[in-house]
Amino acid sequence: PNEPCIALVLGGGGARGGAHVGVLRALEESRVPVHIITGTSIGSFIGGLYASGKSPDEIEAILANNNWARGLGDQVSREDAPLRRKQQEDNFPIQLGLGFDGSEFKFSQGVSQGQRMGELIQRSVGMLPNFRSFDDLPIQYRAIAADLETGEEVVLESGSLVSAMQASMSIPGVIKPLEHDGRLLVDGGVANNLPVSVAKSLGADIVIAVEIGTKLPTREELTNAVSVLNQLVDFLIKQNVNQQISLLEPNDILLQPRNDGVDMLNFDGLLQSIPVGYNEADNQRDRLNELSLDDAQWNQYAERRQSLDRVESHITSITVNNNSPLRNDIILERLDINVGDETNMSLIQSRLNHVYALDLFERADYSLNTTEEGQELVVDLQEKSWGPGYLDFTIRFEDDFSGNSQFEVGGVWTLTNLNDIGAEWRTAFIGGTDKRLRTELYLPFEWAPLNHYWTTGAEFYRDYRSDTNDQIGTVNYMMSESSAWLGTGWNFNDRTRIEAGYFAASGHVRLPIVQGSLLNGQRLDYSRDGFYTDFIYDSLDSLVFPRKGHRIWLRGESSDDEIANIQSSPNTFQFRADSVGSWGDHTVSATLRGESFSRDDLASGVTLFELGGFMNLSGLPPNSIAGNHLRYGNVNYRYQLLENDFGLFKSPVFVGAAYERGNVWSERSDIRWNDTIETGAVYLGIDSPIGPIFLAYGRAEGQTDSLYFYLGSTL
Repeated sequence: PNEPCIALVLGGGGARGGAHVGVLRALEESRVPVHIITGTSIGSFIGGLYASGKSPDEIEAILANNNWARGLGDQVSREDAPLRRKQQEDNFPIQLGLGFDGSEFKFSQGVSQGQRMGELIQRSVGMLPNFRSFDDLPIQYRAIAADLETGEEVVLESGSLVSAMQASMSIPGVIKPLEHDGRLLVDGGVANNLPVSVAKSLGADIVIAVEIGTKLPTREELTNAVSVLNQLVDFLIKQNVNQQISLLEPNDILLQPRNDGVDMLNFDGLLQSIPVGYNEADNQRDRLNELSLDDAQWNQYAERRQSLDRVESHITSITVNNNSPLRNDIILERLDINVGDETNMSLIQSRLNHVYALDLFERADYSLNTTEEGQELVVDLQEKSWGPGYLDFTIRFEDDFSGNSQFEVGGVWTLTNLNDIGAEWRTAFIGGTDKRLRTELYLPFEWAPLNHYWTTGAEFYRDYRSDTNDQIGTVNYMMSESSAWLGTGWNFNDRTRIEAGYFAASGHVRLPIVQGSLLNGQRLDYSRDGFYTDFIYDSLDSLVFPRKGHRIWLRGESSDDEIANIQSSPNTFQFRADSVGSWGDHTVSATLRGESFSRDDLASGVTLFELGGFMNLSGLPPNSIAGNHLRYGNVNYRYQLLENDFGLFKSPVFVGAAYERGNVWSERSDIRWNDTIETGAVYLGIDSPIGPIFLAYGRAEGQTDSLYFYLGSTL
C-alpha cells in the first residue's frame, strides 16, 4: 500500500524503439515495478506487450522473428487468391490503389492498408479477448493515437489491444488510418509522442519517460523535398515532446537513448537499439535502485504480471461485420470456420487471409469477445473505399536489338459487387504494337456463388504478325477479329477450374503481295463458331519467378470455319504444363507445351501456332516461325542474387540459364524429335513493381543468336 505508483512512458521513434526493450531489461534487473504504461507508436507496441505479461526476452524474440518490412505491405499469398484474381494480377500487375466509379477517380488513403501490420501485431500479442478497459491488463495501459481530422490526441483505453496498438502505429500516408468509434486515427506522434501527461492523469507518482528521438538534420543534410517535409514533421513532434518533458518533476526520471545511426523505418535496427536503451538506463542505475522492491514484493509483482488468461477455448458464435454488398453467408463459406472450432490463432488468420484474397476489402480483421456462452469470433470487413470500380495497369516491351520490337500498355477496369453474390464487369484495353479491347460479365450462380458461374463477353483485336512457314515462307500480315462467347464454369477450389461454352468470331487477314504465291495482297475474310472447353490448375506461388508449385492448362475447341469461301471443321488442342521446385536460393523449373490442329492444310485454322523470342526458343526472332503443330519444352535454372525487400514491395534480382527445345510443323507426320531446334538462354531478371524485367542472351543452333530486353510476363 505504501508503494509509489510508477508509470513507464514509452515514446515513438520507429526502429529506434528497440531501446525500450533494453530499458525494460534494466528495470527488471533493478526490480522496479511498473504500474502504468503509456506509449505512442512503437512505444505503444512494446508497452502493450509488456503490459499483457510478455517478458523483455519474449519481446526481443518477437522483434527478431517478425518481418517488419513485410508488415508495411498488404501482399496476399498467390496461393490464397481465387483463380480469377490470380489471372487479373498476372495480366495487370501494376496496382496503384486507384478507383473509378463512373464519375470520378478515387485513391486509397495509404500506400498500405495495414492488413499485414495488423496480422503481425495479432501474432505478437497472441489470443486475447477484447477488454472493457485496459485497466484489466496486468499493468494499466494506454495507447496514444491522433485524430486525422482535428490533430487531437486520442487516448485508447479499451477494446482490442491489437487495434489500439495499430492505430497508434499507423504512419500517415504510409498506412491507412484506422477507424475507431467514428474517428480516423493515425500515429500518435504528431499529437503526443511522449505521453507523460496521460501517465500523470492516471495517478502516477513517479514517471520514467523514455524519449527515443534523434537529432534534427543540419542544413547540409536537407538536400531534397522529402527531407524538408520530414523536418517540418519532426518540428511538430519535437515541440510536443518538449512540452511533455516540461511536465516532469524532480522525482521523475528521463531516459534519452540515442541511436542516430538507425533510420525510423529501418527495422533491421530494432535489435541493435536494445543495448542502447539498456546502457542509458544503466547510467541511471542508482536512481532506479531507489525504486527497487524486496524479494517478496518482487515475486508478488511478477506473479500479478502473469495473471492474464490467454484465450484457449472453442468458438461459440461467429459475427460478421461487413459493410460491402457481398452476402455474409458467402463470407462465412469462404472463411470456413465453424462454431465449435478451437480458437486457434494461426488457423483463424489463415482462413481470414482467404477472405481478404477476394480483393474486395481494404481490411479484414478479427477479434474475440468473451460472453456468457464462451468466445464470440467477430470478423470485421471494410470494403475498399476507392471502389467499387478498380483500375489496374500493365506494360510489356520486348526488343531483340535487331529491329524486332513489340510493346503494349493497357489497363483494366473492374466494376465489382454488381449484386450481393459477387457479379462483376471487367473491361480491358491494350494498345501498342497490337491492339485489344475486351469486356466480360461474370455472373456467379445464386445457389453456389463461390463455385459455379456464367461468363459472357466480347473482344476485338488487331495484331501485326510475321510468320515463317515451310509451305509459304515468311509472311507479314495484319489480322483483325471480333468475337463473343457464352460459357459456364466450375471453380473446384482456388487452384482448379473448368469452363465450357460457345464462341463465335469473324475477322479478316490482310495479306501482302508475295511474288510467285497465291497470296496477292488480298483481304481474306473468315468466320468461326463452335464450342470450347478450358481447364486450368495453378498452384504457383508467383507467375514469373515462382519458387514452388505447378500449373497445367488445357484448351480444346471444335469449330466450323469458313476462310476465303473454304469451309472446314477443325479441332484445336492446346496444352501447357509448368513445374517448379526450390532449395535455398536455387530454383529449377520445367515447361512442356503442345498445340495442334486436327488437319494439316492451310484451312485448318485461321491462325498458326508461333515460336521464337525469349523463353520461346530464345535466339530466334520473336514469333518468327509458325505452323499447324507446335511442340516445345524447357528446363530453367535460376539463382536469387538479392532479395531487395522494401516492405511495401519486393524487387529480388535473379540470374539464370535455360535449355530449350522445340519446333513447329505444317503436317503432323513431320513431327519428330530430331527435327526440333535446340536453343539456350542466360539472363538477368528483376521482379519489379511494374512487372518482371529481363536482360538476356539467347542462342539457337545454326549460329542464330539474339540479345533481349524484356519487360513483362514470359508465360
